[in-house]
Amino acid sequence: MKLINDQFYINLEPHLDIKNFDNLHDDIIKSISKNSKYLNVSYTGFNTLFDKSYPGYFEQLRSNQNKIKDLDNQQIQIYTKLSGTVTLGQHLILRSHDNYPTSYFYKHLNKNCFNSECHKDFDFLFRWIEDQKCFTEYGRVLFWFNEPGQVGAIHRDYEKDSDRKDMFIWLTGIFPKQMIIHDFQTKEKIVIPHRAIIFNNLNWHSSIGHESVASWSLRIDGVFNPIWAEKVGIREYYNL
Repeated sequence: MKLINDQFYINLEPHLDIKNFDNLHDDIIKSISKNSKYLNVSYTGFNTLFDKSYPGYFEQLRSNQNKIKDLDNQQIQIYTKLSGTVTLGQHLILRSHDNYPTSYFYKHLNKNCFNSECHKDFDFLFRWIEDQKCFTEYGRVLFWFNEPGQVGAIHRDYEKDSDRKDMFIWLTGIFPKQMIIHDFQTKEKIVIPHRAIIFNNLNWHSSIGHESVASWSLRIDGVFNPIWAEKVGIREYYNL
């Protein structure tokens, strides 16, 4: 297991304005609803899955796009999803990067990312992010959605083990999801109770939706502000 300061995760709630984040709830869900046509099936690469019993969605989608010509983009997504592939719910991308998975290593840098079609409807959210002073720059920003009780596949964000330390913030809304870290050596399953966290995404992890209602999480990848990171106690860990 790769720990941060000898911990499975760091609780970021004391270091972010969660009260004002929650005040944005209605604006967030209105803007998501307004851009619901851009909701897409969420996935991770096959090689990053823990259980490889079923094919990965991303790889199968590429294959289906080449083979099946009588379905449009949205239809081919649903076809692939229902073909027995592993998915992670749905996502809505506000800022993204080209050429997944090659460019995934650089998703935290502004110069490697671009605004999606729905970016303009979330100006209020980007103001909140910038007001936190937690990043000197940020790149990829996206929402993930879970149906009630939906469990995501266990995966990690990179295929190979390394010393990489991604900088990002994972947040969830007033109907919270929970992130789970899996330690298969000790057989521990660490269910994280906090709504704003950072963890090492080289560890096996999954998520579970709110038990009763639909829920979402937000991930922001960037470069931490050294001053903010010092307050959190992670500046040395990230060598900032």
